[in-house]
Order: sequence, then C-alpha cells, then structure tokens
Amino acid sequence: MSFVPHTSQDRKEMLATLGLSSSDEVFQGIPPKLQAPALDSSKVPGPLSEPEIVRYMRSLADRNTGGRLVCFAGGGVYDEFIPAAVAELAGRPEFKTSYTPYQAEVSQGVLQALFEYQSLVARLTGMDVANASVYDGGSAVVEAANMAVAITGKPELVVSRGVNPRYREMLATFASGSGHSVYEADLDQCATKIFGDKSVSEMAGQTGPAAVIIQHPNYLGVIEDLELLVDIAHSAGALAIVVSDPVANGVLRRPGEYGADIVVAEGQPLGNPLMFGGPYLGILACKEAYVRYLPGRIAGMTKDADGRTSFALALQGREQHIRRSKASSNICTNQTLNAITACIYLCWLGPEGLARSARIACLLAHKLASSLAQIDGFEIATDLPYFREFPLRIPVDTPTFLEGMAREGILAGIPLESHYPELGNTILIAATSARTIDEVERFVRAATGVGK
Repeated sequence: MSFVPHTSQDRKEMLATLGLSSSDEVFQGIPPKLQAPALDSSKVPGPLSEPEIVRYMRSLADRNTGGRLVCFAGGGVYDEFIPAAVAELAGRPEFKTSYTPYQAEVSQGVLQALFEYQSLVARLTGMDVANASVYDGGSAVVEAANMAVAITGKPELVVSRGVNPRYREMLATFASGSGHSVYEADLDQCATKIFGDKSVSEMAGQTGPAAVIIQHPNYLGVIEDLELLVDIAHSAGALAIVVSDPVANGVLRRPGEYGADIVVAEGQPLGNPLMFGGPYLGILACKEAYVRYLPGRIAGMTKDADGRTSFALALQGREQHIRRSKASSNICTNQTLNAITACIYLCWLGPEGLARSARIACLLAHKLASSLAQIDGFEIATDLPYFREFPLRIPVDTPTFLEGMAREGILAGIPLESHYPELGNTILIAATSARTIDEVERFVRAATGVGK
C-alpha cells in the first residue's frame, strides 16, 4: 500500500489555504451519483498499526484472488514486513531513475546515500569499513574469499557446511576457474575440533587455509559458538569470514565483536521484497587493514575546491578504473537502489526497531517450534540454540507434507535432504516480523492434519 505522509494538521492547513471547511467540498463538483457511498463506520476496524492495516486490506483483496500462501520459508531470503515509507522514499525519481555514473561527482545525492549506507553497514556488522555493495549474499561470499586469498597469498579455503548451500555452490564454481581449493567442513556440536576428525590446519595442507568461512546463525538457524570458530580460524593462520544475518545483528553480538576479519550478508531482509530471486543486495564489510582489497565501489566524504562537504568514489578496486592486473575484482557494478532501500529501512526502524523486529521473529519461531514438537511424529532436528529458523523432522515424506500445507494456504518451509542427506524428511522453517501468532497457530493446525 502507498505511504500517506499527510497528518490531520496537514489536511487542515491545506483546506484553510483553499478556503474550504472539509474534504467533501473538494469533490463537490462530482455528481452525487458518481461519488462513492459513505463508509459504514461499524464495519471499519478501529485504530490499527501499519502492519495490521496491511494485513486487513490484504484479507479484503484475498476475497477476489482466493488468498495467498503465508510464507514460512527462509534459507537466506525472508518475507519481512516493509513499511510503506521505505518503498515510497526509495522509489523517488532522484533514486529510482538515477545511477551513479562513472563521473560520479555529478551525482552527489546518490553518493551521499551510499556513504550513509556504508556507515550503517559498518555499525550493523561491527566492522571498520564497508563497500557500496555487491550483487547478493552469494557473490559477497565469493568476493570475500577472493580478498582472503589476495591478502594471505594462500590458495586454500575452508567452508563450514553450515554455510548456505547455494553460497557454497557459487564458491565452488568460482574456485574451479581461479584454481583455489575449497574444503568443506562437517558440522558438529562445536567441540574443540569442530570440523570432524581433522583440525582446520590439517584440512588445508601444509600452508593452512587463507580463510575459514562460517555462517552465524548457520543455514539451519543454529547459533554456533562464533567466538570459538573465529579463534580456530586465527589459530590456523586464516582469516575469519562470517556470513551474517543482518536482522539477527539487531539482538545478537555483532560479528566484528567476535574478531571477524570480513563480514558478508544478504541484504534482502532490509527493506527489499522477495522478487523471484533478485535483484538482491550483497553486504561486504571488513577490518580497516584490508580496505584496499575491497572490491567494487567505496563512497567517501571529502571537501570540494570551495571547502564544501562533498562525496566521491574512493579506493576503487574495480577493473574498469585501474589496470586489470591490479584490480581486486572484476565485479563491474553494485545494487545501488537496493542498497539505498536498505539504508532507508535501517534509518526508518532505527536500532530499537530492528531489535524489536528480530525479537518478534525469534519469539514466533520458538513458539511455532515448541507447538510443533508436541505433535506426534514431529521433532526439532537440533538441540542447539537457534534464532528465527529451525529444522523440523516430519512424519511423512517432504513433498507430501509441503504440498498438503500449500493446499492449506501455507508455504511451510524448504526441504533439506538435497543438500543435507542426513536430514531426510526434514524442512527448514523460518519466522519473520511479518508473521503473526494467528498464522503460527494456523500452521500448527494444518500440520496436525497433514502430518497424519
């Protein structure tokens, strides 16, 4: 729905300027028979918050469409509530129809917005510096790995199986062309040697890995011991690359506080809607010591010849701007509008709003998990703490369950067996701040019937 910025006082002032006493007088030139009938106030709900208004209006629209699936799927992208103001501001012509040109100094507004985005990402991740984004979460992982190899001079990488499977597939595709070696490490209970029988240094040969790539919370939603994982990476002489959930950072300690060297994330949950796989937003931040290895664009604040605050692209490691042999990456663009949308979203919510959104998602996920665990045949497939996503073992085969839940109007989750064979008949379920207690209870009722 559209963002309506006018308050009651605004409307009074406009009517006074027009010399009118009510909004009805604005439309008095329209014949009465063509005017919409007055609303029956008894059928209109009382004061509602914006999310409640959106749900109510959708329920009316669903009478015509037959309804929509309530989304409990996640796996890296999430059906978050997006305030109307975010889309309204991001869709302004100054942002929507402009693009940072190669002579970027002529586009001060966009550059300032990207500078603000970088500042917010640095605060959100606990890192020193961030770039002006890359394509998506998966490409951010690849670019971070590329940075680590360049920084350390080592060609080996160790990636936890707790990292998003699609990110690992992208990393393997990249490594097949670059000649880097990627070793996948098994998940377990965060013992001293968390990666199965071998330590990190033993897995990656004599020189050890350039980086250990960890996800926090991991793909299964589990909150692993990140401090231990970072220490293990550093003990092996490797950089610690953390794949982060930007919403979780609203309540959990930020990766930078654990000593992460590079932090990446999928920025879609920050105000960008689900769009059939993209365009999305790749977040990439690092310690200041590695700033010259950052790919893509970095917007900087400076002074012009007259001493006025101005903005320009700085430390450009793009192969379009410097010799290809010296470039940190051949990535050739960024997701400007998506990054600006994330910036607006973070500013609109603020730290307290982001934390509240994260707590709502976490509470709903735990409420759903505890309710499902009481149904015969259903079992939470982890005994470790989790944030807003959890693996659920179901009593029937996965396609049957998901199809049955879809018939009940619920997109119940993501099947895990294709990437985690040991998790047969297990789905990954996610909750967001857009979900409600009523939807959680509806999920439980539907699962009770479908799971028989």
